[in-house]
Amino acid sequence: MLGAQVSEDGSVRRMLGSMGEVLVGPGGLRVRQVELVGPMLVLARMAGDADARPGESRLLVTRRGEFAAMVCDAAELAEHVDLAELRLK
Repeated sequence: MLGAQVSEDGSVRRMLGSMGEVLVGPGGLRVRQVELVGPMLVLARMAGDADARPGESRLLVTRRGEFAAMVCDAAELAEHVDLAELRLK
């Protein structure tokens, strides 16, 4: 689960129940929850998340296999994608 960082409406929590689940959208969009360890922690920090700590989780957003964003919660995800277009793969 995304823990306390999920927005109050819980929209991403309902869609992503575990680390292995992937959301897909149009244009090759993919969203998956990742644990911040090793390369994912480095990527989060390179993406500007100075508060990223080992063991936390974030949502990794890719489009056609390329990095698009790494976000903390549903509100931040909504800045990058239309949540209504996401579905479980």
